[in-house]
Amino acid sequence: MVTKAILIIDGIPYEVMIRGELVTVDGKPFAVHVADDGVHLTHKTYSVEVDGGIVTVDGITHRLEWKRPQTPVAAAQQSTTATSAEGAVTAIMPGKIVDLRVREGDAVNEGDVLVVLEAMKMENELKAPQSGTVRAVHVQVGDDVEQHQVLVEIE
Repeated sequence: MVTKAILIIDGIPYEVMIRGELVTVDGKPFAVHVADDGVHLTHKTYSVEVDGGIVTVDGITHRLEWKRPQTPVAAAQQSTTATSAEGAVTAIMPGKIVDLRVREGDAVNEGDVLVVLEAMKMENELKAPQSGTVRAVHVQVGDDVEQHQVLVEIE
């Protein structure tokens, strides 16, 4: 049996397909095994605690929502931008900047990928919440960032 759903972590939707111990997230396959000592994902074990809509992975807490797809996933993924203030793109979770696609002064369109953040062995594309000009870039490739840290500002 195959289960398809949208998993929303800290407001960011991911298309998930589960077939036994094979879990595909946004098209990337992972071997997942749940055991008494934690959740084994590919070659790493994570400590996971779930309490309703809150999941804690290795001590880091995230809001979690699980939805059966009612609209095409592509439409749901258009809202994958994490913002804290108008035009500010923030880190959706702690991680490392692995790609930076804009510089100060660049013109961007709503939905353009600005930064790629690696977190929990996944690459997350952070997109422009609006069209405009990049006012400031606060990170460089290789920087470790905290959840909600402002990465890029657009005006």
